[in-house]
Amino acid sequence: MRTTVAELADEDFTRPSGCTCWLVRSLVCHLIIDTQDVLITLVTPAETEPTRDAVTYWGVAETPPTRSTR
Repeated sequence: MRTTVAELADEDFTRPSGCTCWLVRSLVCHLIIDTQDVLITLVTPAETEPTRDAVTYWGVAETPPTRSTR
């Protein structure tokens, strides 16, 4: 991704992406921020037991998730 983004011309960032209503710059920013969130989550120790595993992670919960603080 880094190589692809580095090769884009400045005007490419203002063009529509493949995601409806998103410009290329918005999509790139979103992907970078989400990647950072995942990396932070993976290295942040938890003081409680996991509530999901590789199978149950994909199940739809009865209640919406709550935002945790870091």
